[in-house]
Amino acid sequence: MESLADDVARGARRWQNALVNFGVSGSDSFIAALDEATAIINVPFIKTHHLTTLTGCLKNLSHGLIRHPARFHAGGCDPAIAEIAASPAIKDKLRLNIMNGIRCVFDGGPQADPDTILGCNTLLVGTDPVACDSTAYGLINEIRSLKGKPPLLKGASLPAHLQTAASIRLGQSDAEKIRVVRVDA
Repeated sequence: MESLADDVARGARRWQNALVNFGVSGSDSFIAALDEATAIINVPFIKTHHLTTLTGCLKNLSHGLIRHPARFHAGGCDPAIAEIAASPAIKDKLRLNIMNGIRCVFDGGPQADPDTILGCNTLLVGTDPVACDSTAYGLINEIRSLKGKPPLLKGASLPAHLQTAASIRLGQSDAEKIRVVRVDA
């Protein structure tokens, strides 16, 4: 099996040729592997982010699969995260999200400082990236409370990009409607 490094070494096309219009956020090219992929299994880390409040499923998809992610950081990446993740090339192929919360960055992310990492021994698994991110946001705020820190946002129930994602029906953000099943090892 060839790796991405092998593809790059022999000059394989790394990015799609076409630009995709995401809406208000602008346009960009996706990674060429999306042309051949039939399914996406998304494996993000649970961590805070100084621009978006939370990096999780949606930001991993939106900013990890486009050519110029830095262009989409304005406004805390809102509405870019939701608009990019709602593209058929992503949305129609996304099958599973496995959020790595074995260790969580609960403050100052995305960089990981030893003082702001907590062993959470958690995996969040689901098919709905908005529900996974909303649950992860709640987990981070629980950790912050235990550490004597305030919630990530004052007055807002969720980061703006999660509210936008829910408003365009990319997934469920209402904690009352998200089914969480806890499994203890």
